[in-house]
Amino acid sequence: MAKRSSRKVYEGWCRRCQSMKKHRLVGWNEEAELAWLRCSGCHTTYAIETFRLLPDGRFVDATSEKAADPGPEAFEVVEYDPAATYQVGQLIHHPVFQDVGRVTAVVHHGRSSRIVVDFENVGQKVLVEGRMLWR
Repeated sequence: MAKRSSRKVYEGWCRRCQSMKKHRLVGWNEEAELAWLRCSGCHTTYAIETFRLLPDGRFVDATSEKAADPGPEAFEVVEYDPAATYQVGQLIHHPVFQDVGRVTAVVHHGRSSRIVVDFENVGQKVLVEGRMLWR
């Protein structure tokens, strides 16, 4: 198990911005040895293996050109939006739950679709997808 760092900000390569950016630590899962970092530029959230977080405040992303240690790629975490559609295995961040989860199933019922998501802290939830909600 990786020991959780007290550091809140890391610097590393953002695949979306295509540059070095500061990333804020927004989540940590000790069992899976994953940390979630959000880019300060584009606000994309990535799941990074904890061994890639360096003590000097940098992180090494496996997809970056600067990666010294080849290994599993970082998984992009997308922000949940009821109007969007999702695939099984995709990682999503829910803004209300403030939690990250993996889509385990997509269920279609006529014109409506729902996704089943296993969240780290709040457990399994069923959410709508591909649907415009009126505000």
